[in-house]
Amino acid sequence: MKNNVTRKPSRFWVSFSATILLLALSLAITPILLGSSQSSWGPDSQSSQTESGQTVPVPTTLPDTPTPTSTPTNTPTPTSTPVPTVIPAAQITPVADSSIVSVTVVQPDQPATATSSAAANVSVTVAVPANTFGETSQIVIQDVSVDALPAAVPASVSAVVSAFSINVHTSAGEKLTRPALGECITIRSPYSSTDLEAAGGRHSSLKLMRYDSTASRWIILNTTANFINSTLTAQVCSSLSVFGIGIVPPDATPTPEAVVVEVGGSSPSSLLLILLMAGSTILIGSGAYYMKQGTRS
Repeated sequence: MKNNVTRKPSRFWVSFSATILLLALSLAITPILLGSSQSSWGPDSQSSQTESGQTVPVPTTLPDTPTPTSTPTNTPTPTSTPVPTVIPAAQITPVADSSIVSVTVVQPDQPATATSSAAANVSVTVAVPANTFGETSQIVIQDVSVDALPAAVPASVSAVVSAFSINVHTSAGEKLTRPALGECITIRSPYSSTDLEAAGGRHSSLKLMRYDSTASRWIILNTTANFINSTLTAQVCSSLSVFGIGIVPPDATPTPEAVVVEVGGSSPSSLLLILLMAGSTILIGSGAYYMKQGTRS
C-alpha cells in the first residue's frame, strides 16, 4: 500500500515484506544445511577427508624381521540335523482303545490334517505342518464332557460351551503325556448359533482354551473368530492336551501389550538444529519489531 501523499510504500508494508523474505530465505537454507551435514554422517565420511593426490608411503620390510605366524582358526563342527523316523503304515500299531474312532497317522516329513469323527459332538480340524514330530505319530481327537474338565477355568471365562482333547500316540500306540511340538499347529472348530447366543451375540467373546498340565491351569489362546462361517481358529506351539471353547466377556479380555517400533535412519546434530531454530527466531523477531515500528509511524 502506498502513502497517498508521497505515493511511496509505507514502512509497515516494507517491514512486512522484509520479514516474509527473511523467513523464506531461512526455509530455503535449512535443507541445504541439512544435506551438507548428512553428507558427513555416512561410513565414507573419513575417506572423503583424504586429500587428492596424497602419496601414502609403503613400509619397507626389514630382512631380519621374522614374519609372524598366523594362529589357525578352529572351524566349528556343523551340527547334524536329526533325520526324522518314518515308519511304514504296515508297521504302525493302532491305538488300543476301541472307543477312539478319530485316529490320524502323521508322518514327520510331510504335512497332515487330522479331523474329529463325524459322530463327535465337537467338530475339530488340526493342521499339522511337516517336522512337527520327530517320528511317525498318531493324533487322537475325542469329546470331553464340560463337567469333567481337569481344572477350574479362569475367572475371566463366564462359561464353557464345549470341550475336546487332542492327544498324540507313538507309532506303537503308546500315549505321550506331554508331546513336544517342533512346529505350531493350527486348530479350527466351528461354533453354533446357540454358542453365539450364550456369548451375547459377540463373536469375539468366543475363545479357544488349552489346559496346561504342567502348570495345572487353563490358557486362553489368541483366537480368531470368522463370523462368516462361524469358525474359531488358534495356533498351539507348545503341547497338546484338553481344549475348550469358552466365553470371555469384552471387559474381561486383557489389553494387549503395546509394541514399540524402532525407526532407523540418520538425524541432524543437536547443535545444527539449535542454530537453525535460533536463527529463525531472530529473523521473525526482527521482522515483528520493524512491523511494529512501521505501524507506529
